[in-house]
Amino acid sequence: MRSRLAPDQLPELFAHAGFGWWIAGGHAIDLWLGRSTRTHEDLDVAMLRPAASNVRSFLKGWDLRVSHDGALIPWDGPLARDRHAVWCRRRSQDPWAFELLFNDVSGSDWVFRRDDRVRRPLASIGIETPLGLPVLAPEIVLLFKAKQRRSRDDADLTNTVPTLDEARLLWLADAIRLVHPGHPWLTLIDTAPA
Repeated sequence: MRSRLAPDQLPELFAHAGFGWWIAGGHAIDLWLGRSTRTHEDLDVAMLRPAASNVRSFLKGWDLRVSHDGALIPWDGPLARDRHAVWCRRRSQDPWAFELLFNDVSGSDWVFRRDDRVRRPLASIGIETPLGLPVLAPEIVLLFKAKQRRSRDDADLTNTVPTLDEARLLWLADAIRLVHPGHPWLTLIDTAPA
């Protein structure tokens, strides 16, 4: 589904939200790199699961649909633990504006929803671009992308690895080894100059 909202339109939308948010997915990689590397089909926005009810209230009046098993179901109650993606548009006849991706939290840690052994202090899950856009850390974005390994994900990895410092590379390598042992990306990550 193609999104009609651009990343630089999000600060105005969420200006008075009262909860954190970060641009995620391919747009996050491009913002980290400081250049556009490809066309993006959608706009992903990361949120923390504890803010879900506040997010739903904040977007009251929008057409909000929870994605699960290939279906989009109206978001009209608490977000179930096994649901993490919500498609958003102002009205049902409008194109989709963005997709919310809810991230799990335990205490003061971000928790990878696919394997709760992978954690990060909440204070370190995002960066801010020179233009002030909040972006999910590139190593976290790449960890999510490691599951599917589409050609665009491989390209995002190839473009991003040379820009990561040693701490980010080590975290990504350790997380992928834990979640996806023997993953082909590890060769590129392990041989990257830090």
